[in-house]
Amino acid sequence: MDAYISHLSQVENDKGTIKVRHELVSTTNNILNGQYVPGRNETIVEPQLQRIIFLNPLGETNLQERMVLSNWRKYTRQLEMLHPEYGQINWTLHIPDHSKQQDGSSCGIYCLMFAEKHLQGSSLEGITQAEANWERKKVANTLMKTL
Repeated sequence: MDAYISHLSQVENDKGTIKVRHELVSTTNNILNGQYVPGRNETIVEPQLQRIIFLNPLGETNLQERMVLSNWRKYTRQLEMLHPEYGQINWTLHIPDHSKQQDGSSCGIYCLMFAEKHLQGSSLEGITQAEANWERKKVANTLMKTL
């Protein structure tokens, strides 16, 4: 996942249309689970919309939504203490309508497809298992070409 998201980020940065930064999945998970320790590394965020987008291929629960927003705010408050020049941001959580995976093993490819479709401004709905299977091959082919 990290390799392909890094590839998507680089493609968008090369276009010059959007500035994104890839952060390791493990770091992002630590932030959203409230286990991030400041000082180990930093995440750069472009806060123009003052929101974070949260997508769970299995569907989001109310508890997950509250935890993600609470932990993200905690993380950014820690950044604000280290970098007061960033100012305070009133973060909101946004969950666009999206497809749900129909099996127990497609979460990774769904996350990659959500990321790619979001960067393209495409709908996150209507993803089929056949599309997910084709996307796996596309991701593998892309990664093999960039290595």
